[in-house]
Amino acid sequence: TGDLFTDGSRIGSWPGWDSTGWSVVQLSGEEDTVQQAVWGPLPYDLPVQRVIARGELYGVYSALRFCLPPATVAC
Repeated sequence: TGDLFTDGSRIGSWPGWDSTGWSVVQLSGEEDTVQQAVWGPLPYDLPVQRVIARGELYGVYSALRFCLPPATVAC
């Protein structure tokens, strides 16, 4: 419940060292303090699926999976 912000990211392009992930952060109050945070690596079956856009979408999916209405989701 509240304001949720999502993000996806990818770091590096070296085999075995690159990482693609997602995150969801809930802010509370007018002070914009972090109330909850959820993050993790992007699940994938093929290396070609490790793209930033997929991380962004997985962040939105996770926000919808963990939130309770009413919620505002921003990317």
